[in-house]
Amino acid sequence: MKDPSPKARTGALTVLTALVDGSKQYLMAAEESDQYRNAPFTPFSVNLGHMIKEIHRSLLLALVSETSPLATTQIIKCLATMIPNVPYQRLRPGLLTRVLKQIYPFISHRDPNIRVACLTCLGSMATVQTPLMEVVHLFQMPPSVKSSNFSAMRQRLSETSESSSSRKNSDSGYQSVNTRESMDGVSHGSSPQVLTPQLSGTQSPLASDVRPASLGDSSPSWVIKLCVGNVTPHLLDRVSTDDNESAIPRVLPPGDGQGQVQPLPVRLESLQNLAVMARNYFFLLRPCLFMMRDVGFCCLEDPDPVVKLHGTKLLEELGAVILQQNNDNVEDGPSLQVMTDFWMPLLNGPLPRALQTVDYIAVKSTVCDCLATIGSQVFEKMPFDKRILCITLMLGLCDDGDHHVRSTAVRALGVYVLYPCLREDVSFVADVANCIIKALQEQILGVRVKSAWSLGNLSDALVLNRTDNDEAFIEDFSDAQLLKLFEASIQASRDNDKVKSNAVRAIGNLLRYLPNKCLENSKFQPVTETAIQALVKNISTGNMKVRWNACYATGNMFKNPLLPVGDSSWTESIFEALCSVIRSCKNFKVRINAALTFSVLTNRHNYGGTSQYCTIWQSLVISLESAEAITDFTEYRYRDNLTEQVCSSMVHMFTLLQASDLKLFYDTMQSHYQCLCLYMEKYKQLLCEKENNSKVSEMVKAQENAKQLAKSDMDQQLSTYLSEYIALFSIERPEPPEYDESQMTSVKPPKSGFIQTYD
Repeated sequence: MKDPSPKARTGALTVLTALVDGSKQYLMAAEESDQYRNAPFTPFSVNLGHMIKEIHRSLLLALVSETSPLATTQIIKCLATMIPNVPYQRLRPGLLTRVLKQIYPFISHRDPNIRVACLTCLGSMATVQTPLMEVVHLFQMPPSVKSSNFSAMRQRLSETSESSSSRKNSDSGYQSVNTRESMDGVSHGSSPQVLTPQLSGTQSPLASDVRPASLGDSSPSWVIKLCVGNVTPHLLDRVSTDDNESAIPRVLPPGDGQGQVQPLPVRLESLQNLAVMARNYFFLLRPCLFMMRDVGFCCLEDPDPVVKLHGTKLLEELGAVILQQNNDNVEDGPSLQVMTDFWMPLLNGPLPRALQTVDYIAVKSTVCDCLATIGSQVFEKMPFDKRILCITLMLGLCDDGDHHVRSTAVRALGVYVLYPCLREDVSFVADVANCIIKALQEQILGVRVKSAWSLGNLSDALVLNRTDNDEAFIEDFSDAQLLKLFEASIQASRDNDKVKSNAVRAIGNLLRYLPNKCLENSKFQPVTETAIQALVKNISTGNMKVRWNACYATGNMFKNPLLPVGDSSWTESIFEALCSVIRSCKNFKVRINAALTFSVLTNRHNYGGTSQYCTIWQSLVISLESAEAITDFTEYRYRDNLTEQVCSSMVHMFTLLQASDLKLFYDTMQSHYQCLCLYMEKYKQLLCEKENNSKVSEMVKAQENAKQLAKSDMDQQLSTYLSEYIALFSIERPEPPEYDESQMTSVKPPKSGFIQTYD
């Protein structure tokens, strides 16, 4: 990068860019620590951190001295490529501050390529995982050297880092390159030693350490103003003037008061930055949510289809984040009224018009995804004509000429069918079912994948109606339609793995939904058996995600009390498949869901004969014994969840143990008793720590069953054996500790590394 030839410097930067691109998995171990400063050796992770700092320093030095516009562009591109791959949360704060301070003057450069590179760099900062306080403060205030804003940012970041008790205070260890101050307070080049402020903390503080409401004032970020000014400058008129507005780079020449249209790459990069900020730093966009909506509104009216596309993607990101915050009940999140006010202007024209008139396929496809993020609460609050409009558009687009539009339309219907106000509508559910069945017959894999996902959602809606005892829906929903759904699901379970994972999910739900009127119908008997055999096949073979979902789907099927589990011929085959998975599958998540299945059945006869019952018990204990033999270290984090679920299933099964099972149970389990005792003690301790009342009650129920069995006539050997199980299932819950009211607010429930659900 010191070669006299600009082409050579550009070539070297291109090579460096290629080297750092995709290097996240190699750089993730990097860290900074003072404890090795006087140590006899330096760990590789610390050396890696020094290397990262040196790359930053070299690139910023090159940026200060570079005179070639082409090489300058490549330097900034190299920084933009490197930033998403560096674990800044493990390094001292200050690196990103220095980067932004050096690229800031180039944001207003006359060369649009350099401006685009700077915007790309800003977007890369917004993608840093996880969100950092340093980035929050940088986006809130421009890094002007003379400005008091930067001093305030430095102080706030320092206080945030010091407030974390798990981090030690120390120097940032990163000095800026020599700079000279320009007339507007922005560093441009080299001279009298202006150093990067020392930011305390051995690691960069995270934005999650502070409540979003306290992360800044209500005025929009200068980055937001910059991007909005590049795309729709007239919208900035509604933003009140504040101290930071004068620091926004003025790249628009004076003229009609609204500035000339920026080059297309600048506008597109600005829209992408807004979308990334919506995804990762929504609390910065929250004060100007409606302005962001209007930016997307204006983009939909733009004649350029690429601008329409990126504007729609911005609306999709905003809609998805708003919906997620509402579902998670995020404090200070948008209210229902704000969400409704966000969507209504868009539904009054731009979005429906884009679907009906735009020939640009990508725009129509993205609008479908956008409309899928409305959310059930807003949808119910919308006027009736708007709801009908959304439904009619999506149903119609399922027959569109382009497969991308068809797939996104089917996916949107899969979202809508779970809305409470729509899932009870028999006509709508039937229409969605017809669209899904038709889409599953497509030649394009992408359409079939999204159709299978929607089929899974449709089956979820049927189960919810059954769970809510909606007798009117169950009676009105056509048996012929249900039969078609079964056939489509079975056929999809033989498709590509991406289709199978949701097809088996649908089979499990449909079997759980199956009402008595269908079970008495002779047409459903062969279909039911074929569906169960499809589950057996996908439990035993195939992709781990498919096997996981197939196990969970089997447990879902067992929740239908009308199915003859334990009496039918298919019971043995499905139990054998589950036991095989529990004993020997290398993937612990699959084994967890297989073990979970055996805790669903509520009657002893569901487990088959005594031999089958004891075989299941033996498989569960063997699973405990093999849980320690981990061949893949990635499975280690699921080991405790596996042992907990296996113990829970065994306790549940013991509550159903009968006197006729005792002799074979004793013969089968005698050699495994010591292992069972070891893990059951750990399980009881875990229950006391978690205060899981339902599982403790199950344990008490198992002990009571053992006491009841001990009263029956049996030989001394079995009686002694039962007394051991009575002691094994005894659990004494300790008195809960006394907390002050102030302490109670800080007590958090234990976290689990695994959630038992469909993947």
